[in-house]
Amino acid sequence: LPQPCGGACPWMMESDGEGAGIYEADGDEDRAEEEPEEEPEEPTHYVYGELRIPFEAEDGWMRVRETSLPQNWLLLSYSRADPDLVEIVGEGDDGLAALRAAACDSGRVYWAFFLVVGVDTRRGVVSRRPKYVFATVGGAEVDVRTRTRALLHTGAVGAVLQEAHLHCEVESAEELSDAAVAARLAQIGGAHRPNGYDFGDGGGAVRVEEE
Repeated sequence: LPQPCGGACPWMMESDGEGAGIYEADGDEDRAEEEPEEEPEEPTHYVYGELRIPFEAEDGWMRVRETSLPQNWLLLSYSRADPDLVEIVGEGDDGLAALRAAACDSGRVYWAFFLVVGVDTRRGVVSRRPKYVFATVGGAEVDVRTRTRALLHTGAVGAVLQEAHLHCEVESAEELSDAAVAARLAQIGGAHRPNGYDFGDGGGAVRVEEE
Protein backbone atom coordinates (compact mmCIF):
# COMPACT_ATOMS: atom_id res chain seq x y z
CA LEU A 1 0.00 0.00 0.00
CA PRO A 2 1.14 3.58 -0.49
CA GLN A 3 2.94 4.95 2.56
CA PRO A 4 2.64 8.49 3.99
CA CYS A 5 5.58 10.70 3.20
CA GLY A 6 6.63 14.03 4.66
CA GLY A 7 8.39 16.91 3.03
CA ALA A 8 12.10 17.52 3.48
CA CYS A 9 14.36 15.02 5.25
CA PRO A 10 14.80 16.11 8.90
CA TRP A 11 18.58 15.50 8.70
CA MET A 12 20.86 18.26 7.57
CA MET A 13 23.09 17.20 4.67
CA GLU A 14 26.40 18.68 3.64
CA SER A 15 29.27 17.83 1.31
CA ASP A 16 32.85 17.36 2.50
CA GLY A 17 34.29 17.19 -1.01
CA GLU A 18 34.11 13.40 -1.06
CA GLY A 19 30.37 13.04 -0.96
CA ALA A 20 27.39 14.01 1.13
CA GLY A 21 27.21 13.14 4.81
CA ILE A 22 25.08 13.74 7.87
CA TYR A 23 26.11 16.84 9.77
CA GLU A 24 27.05 16.08 13.37
CA ALA A 25 27.93 18.37 16.27
CA ASP A 26 31.69 18.71 16.72
CA GLY A 27 31.51 18.60 20.51
CA ASP A 28 32.98 22.12 20.81
CA GLU A 29 32.33 23.18 24.40
CA ASP A 30 32.80 26.83 23.44
CA ARG A 31 29.55 26.78 21.51
CA ALA A 32 27.10 28.70 23.66
CA GLU A 33 23.96 26.93 22.51
CA GLU A 34 23.02 24.12 20.24
CA GLU A 35 20.69 25.15 17.48
CA PRO A 36 17.25 23.61 18.06
CA GLU A 37 16.42 20.68 15.83
CA GLU A 38 13.85 21.40 13.16
CA GLU A 39 10.57 19.60 13.51
CA PRO A 40 9.94 17.16 10.65
CA GLU A 41 7.28 18.36 8.26
CA GLU A 42 3.85 16.77 8.40
CA PRO A 43 3.25 14.19 5.66
CA THR A 44 1.16 15.43 2.76
CA HIS A 45 1.16 12.48 0.35
CA TYR A 46 0.88 8.73 0.07
CA VAL A 47 3.91 7.31 -1.74
CA TYR A 48 4.05 4.30 -4.05
CA GLY A 49 7.56 4.03 -5.47
CA GLU A 50 8.08 7.40 -7.15
CA LEU A 51 4.35 8.12 -7.35
CA ARG A 52 2.87 10.65 -4.90
CA ILE A 53 -0.86 10.77 -4.18
CA PRO A 54 -1.83 13.84 -2.12
CA PHE A 55 -4.04 13.52 0.92
CA GLU A 56 -6.40 15.95 -0.86
CA ALA A 57 -7.35 13.07 -3.16
CA GLU A 58 -8.45 11.03 -0.16
CA ASP A 59 -10.34 14.07 1.17
CA GLY A 60 -12.19 14.25 -2.15
CA TRP A 61 -13.00 10.54 -1.95
CA MET A 62 -14.41 11.07 1.55
CA ARG A 63 -16.63 13.90 0.27
CA VAL A 64 -18.14 11.55 -2.31
CA ARG A 65 -18.62 8.85 0.32
CA GLU A 66 -20.23 11.21 2.85
CA THR A 67 -23.98 10.94 2.28
CA SER A 68 -24.68 14.28 3.97
CA LEU A 69 -22.62 16.13 1.31
CA PRO A 70 -23.74 16.80 -2.27
CA GLN A 71 -20.50 15.75 -4.02
CA ASN A 72 -20.96 12.68 -6.20
CA TRP A 73 -17.84 12.46 -8.37
CA LEU A 74 -14.08 12.90 -8.26
CA LEU A 75 -11.55 12.85 -11.09
CA LEU A 76 -7.76 12.41 -10.78
CA SER A 77 -4.90 12.38 -13.27
CA TYR A 78 -1.15 12.73 -13.48
CA SER A 79 -0.03 16.33 -12.99
CA ARG A 80 1.04 17.98 -16.24
CA ALA A 81 3.92 19.64 -14.38
CA ASP A 82 5.10 16.50 -12.54
CA PRO A 83 4.35 13.04 -13.98
CA ASP A 84 5.09 11.42 -10.60
CA LEU A 85 2.34 13.42 -8.89
CA VAL A 86 -1.38 12.64 -8.96
CA GLU A 87 -3.69 15.66 -8.80
CA ILE A 88 -7.39 16.40 -8.61
CA VAL A 89 -8.58 17.63 -12.00
CA GLY A 90 -12.27 17.82 -11.18
CA GLU A 91 -15.03 17.10 -8.67
CA GLY A 92 -18.64 18.08 -8.36
CA ASP A 93 -22.22 17.37 -7.40
CA ASP A 94 -23.70 17.31 -10.92
CA GLY A 95 -23.41 13.63 -11.70
CA LEU A 96 -21.82 11.29 -14.20
CA ALA A 97 -22.54 13.51 -17.21
CA ALA A 98 -20.34 16.25 -15.70
CA LEU A 99 -17.59 13.75 -14.95
CA ARG A 100 -17.61 12.59 -18.58
CA ALA A 101 -17.32 16.20 -19.73
CA ALA A 102 -14.36 16.80 -17.38
CA ALA A 103 -12.49 13.71 -18.64
CA CYS A 104 -12.33 15.16 -22.15
CA ASP A 105 -8.59 15.04 -22.95
CA SER A 106 -7.88 11.91 -25.00
CA GLY A 107 -4.15 12.36 -24.27
CA ARG A 108 -4.50 11.89 -20.50
CA VAL A 109 -5.16 8.99 -18.16
CA TYR A 110 -7.88 9.59 -15.57
CA TRP A 111 -9.00 7.80 -12.44
CA ALA A 112 -12.64 8.40 -11.60
CA PHE A 113 -14.62 7.67 -8.46
CA PHE A 114 -18.34 8.39 -8.53
CA LEU A 115 -21.62 7.68 -6.82
CA VAL A 116 -24.58 5.98 -8.42
CA VAL A 117 -27.76 5.48 -6.40
CA GLY A 118 -29.53 2.18 -6.89
CA VAL A 119 -33.29 2.85 -6.90
CA ASP A 120 -35.56 -0.12 -6.29
CA THR A 121 -39.29 0.42 -6.74
CA ARG A 122 -41.54 -2.48 -5.87
CA ARG A 123 -45.22 -2.44 -4.88
CA GLY A 124 -45.12 1.29 -4.26
CA VAL A 125 -42.10 1.11 -1.95
CA VAL A 126 -38.94 2.93 -3.05
CA SER A 127 -35.53 2.09 -1.59
CA ARG A 128 -32.31 3.92 -2.45
CA ARG A 129 -28.84 2.45 -1.89
CA PRO A 130 -25.48 4.05 -2.77
CA LYS A 131 -23.22 2.28 -5.26
CA TYR A 132 -19.66 3.46 -5.90
CA VAL A 133 -17.71 3.04 -9.11
CA PHE A 134 -13.94 3.29 -9.63
CA ALA A 135 -12.89 3.63 -13.27
CA THR A 136 -9.61 4.02 -15.13
CA VAL A 137 -9.99 6.06 -18.31
CA GLY A 138 -7.06 5.71 -20.71
CA GLY A 139 -7.45 8.14 -23.59
CA ALA A 140 -7.05 6.87 -27.14
CA GLU A 141 -4.05 9.18 -27.69
CA VAL A 142 -2.18 8.21 -24.51
CA ASP A 143 1.32 6.96 -25.35
CA VAL A 144 2.30 3.39 -24.50
CA ARG A 145 4.70 4.36 -21.70
CA THR A 146 2.08 6.45 -19.87
CA ARG A 147 -0.59 3.79 -20.36
CA THR A 148 1.73 1.14 -18.89
CA ARG A 149 2.60 3.35 -15.90
CA ALA A 150 -1.09 4.01 -15.30
CA LEU A 151 -1.86 0.29 -15.24
CA LEU A 152 0.86 -0.19 -12.62
CA HIS A 153 -0.37 2.78 -10.58
CA THR A 154 -4.08 1.96 -10.71
CA GLY A 155 -3.71 -0.35 -7.70
CA ALA A 156 -2.10 2.43 -5.65
CA VAL A 157 -4.79 4.96 -6.61
CA GLY A 158 -7.49 2.37 -5.96
CA ALA A 159 -6.07 1.81 -2.46
CA VAL A 160 -6.92 5.48 -1.77
CA LEU A 161 -10.22 5.59 -3.69
CA GLN A 162 -11.34 2.34 -2.11
CA GLU A 163 -14.57 0.50 -1.30
CA ALA A 164 -16.01 0.65 -4.82
CA HIS A 165 -18.72 -1.82 -5.81
CA LEU A 166 -17.59 -1.78 -9.44
CA HIS A 167 -14.12 -1.44 -11.00
CA CYS A 168 -13.81 -0.88 -14.72
CA GLU A 169 -11.29 0.19 -17.37
CA VAL A 170 -12.35 2.13 -20.46
CA GLU A 171 -10.55 3.93 -23.26
CA SER A 172 -12.92 6.89 -23.38
CA ALA A 173 -15.17 8.59 -20.86
CA GLU A 174 -18.00 8.15 -23.36
CA GLU A 175 -17.86 4.44 -22.57
CA LEU A 176 -19.09 5.41 -19.09
CA SER A 177 -22.56 6.18 -20.39
CA ASP A 178 -25.45 5.93 -17.97
CA ALA A 179 -26.78 2.85 -19.77
CA ALA A 180 -23.39 1.11 -19.84
CA VAL A 181 -22.70 1.69 -16.15
CA ALA A 182 -26.24 0.65 -15.21
CA ALA A 183 -25.80 -2.60 -17.15
CA ARG A 184 -22.48 -3.36 -15.41
CA LEU A 185 -23.93 -2.64 -11.98
CA ALA A 186 -26.94 -4.84 -12.75
CA GLN A 187 -24.60 -7.72 -13.61
CA ILE A 188 -23.03 -7.63 -10.14
CA GLY A 189 -26.26 -6.86 -8.29
CA GLY A 190 -27.16 -10.45 -7.53
CA ALA A 191 -30.65 -11.51 -6.54
CA HIS A 192 -31.44 -8.17 -4.86
CA ARG A 193 -30.33 -5.81 -7.58
CA PRO A 194 -32.32 -2.57 -7.95
CA ASN A 195 -34.47 -1.98 -11.01
CA GLY A 196 -33.06 1.48 -11.69
CA TYR A 197 -29.99 3.68 -11.16
CA ASP A 198 -29.80 7.42 -10.51
CA PHE A 199 -26.62 9.09 -11.83
CA GLY A 200 -27.05 12.37 -9.98
CA ASP A 201 -27.59 14.66 -12.96
CA GLY A 202 -31.26 15.36 -12.32
CA GLY A 203 -32.45 13.09 -15.12
CA GLY A 204 -34.07 10.50 -12.89
CA ALA A 205 -33.34 6.81 -12.64
CA VAL A 206 -32.23 4.72 -15.60
CA ARG A 207 -34.37 1.60 -15.63
CA VAL A 208 -32.83 -1.85 -16.11
CA GLU A 209 -34.61 -4.86 -17.53
CA GLU A 210 -35.86 -7.44 -15.07
CA GLU A 211 -34.52 -10.95 -15.69
